[in-house]
Amino acid sequence: MKQILALVTGTCCLLSTVAIAESAAPLSAETLVSYPGQTLTVVIHKAPNFIALTSGRNGTGLGAISAATEGNKLMREDQIPDPSLAVAVKLARMVQAKSGATNIATLEDLGPLSTGDVAKIVNGKGLILEVWTYFWGFQLRPLDTEHYSVKYEANARILDPAGNPIAGARCLSTPEDNTSFEQLTADHAAGLKALFIKAGSTCTDAMAKVLLGAPASAQGNTASGDAQ
Repeated sequence: MKQILALVTGTCCLLSTVAIAESAAPLSAETLVSYPGQTLTVVIHKAPNFIALTSGRNGTGLGAISAATEGNKLMREDQIPDPSLAVAVKLARMVQAKSGATNIATLEDLGPLSTGDVAKIVNGKGLILEVWTYFWGFQLRPLDTEHYSVKYEANARILDPAGNPIAGARCLSTPEDNTSFEQLTADHAAGLKALFIKAGSTCTDAMAKVLLGAPASAQGNTASGDAQ
């Protein structure tokens, strides 16, 4: 049964984070410990295009291509880090603590892979944590020609040593802001970087709750979840 969890913050009643849990229950320590292998392998997939829907652009056709071109250029020049890197680090620590894994191995910047491909790479060494950014970017707020909203979508799932998904989570976070393009991009995109750090942290907390039953901040890290 699908559960939808919404976390509302701030005073303007904007929906900042949505979490959907499709698993019957978070994974217990007993379940995680029951799987063989002492190495937790963290698989971080390559980030998609960074989308900058600035004034005069829409999200379809040539507008989408232009938004991706401008966004990728901004991301490269200002070195905006993919939030999934920090999400993966925090989730991995939690999974390690709950599963008893003694080692963490990390594979970064991988392209799209099937669960079978992931299992072959890991080769039965232990549990697998997959994390990836599904969407990241910013766009004008509705009915506003001057201020922008940041949007971040992340996915995470835990696979057994054979590559079978045993829990999954997906997060949509839109940090509340009322920011101009100049405020987002000034000082090497300091505003954008801060908002993506906030979005990533919020998504980590939500996905931790879906996957493991507690926010990461409580165990030593917000999300929509599905085991596929």
